[in-house]
Amino acid sequence: KKQGSKAPTRQPRVVVMIGAPGTGVTTHSKAICEQYQFRHFSIGDMLRERQKQHQDTHGAEKSGLAHSSDLANSLLKVCLQQTKVEHWAGVVLEYVKTPKGSQIVEELCHKAGLRVDCVIMLEAKDILELSARVRARDASWPDADPDLSDVHRIQIHLRRGLLWAHDLK
Repeated sequence: KKQGSKAPTRQPRVVVMIGAPGTGVTTHSKAICEQYQFRHFSIGDMLRERQKQHQDTHGAEKSGLAHSSDLANSLLKVCLQQTKVEHWAGVVLEYVKTPKGSQIVEELCHKAGLRVDCVIMLEAKDILELSARVRARDASWPDADPDLSDVHRIQIHLRRGLLWAHDLK
């Protein structure tokens, strides 16, 4: 390194988690963040918090905030900007939990000067088990931490050599 020149900054890792409700997307996201000291952003949680704030301010009337793709994209852009400014090692993003959602994240990352390193899609092996877990979660959530033994990765896209070396089950 030449004197006075800045050391090159390493690009933060970007991991996108997708999967149906009840497959453990948030649980796995938090485990990855804990293991690698990454930040976790759940756009759905942020939208629900905005919805709650709106209802607290404006009464019980229905609002389209929770389903606004424009708002979701705006929140995602803020998260990506924070990721760059704060120089975090990495970030795990929960956006729209579908393959299309991961494409949107990839496009917005590209516009923000970031790259998606890994997309992890979770699926339950047994639809009856998934249904039971979702029903149980509704009854006791957020206190319950569902058993994730029936969840497995069905697809992992790797870029820039990012590989999870341990089993998150």
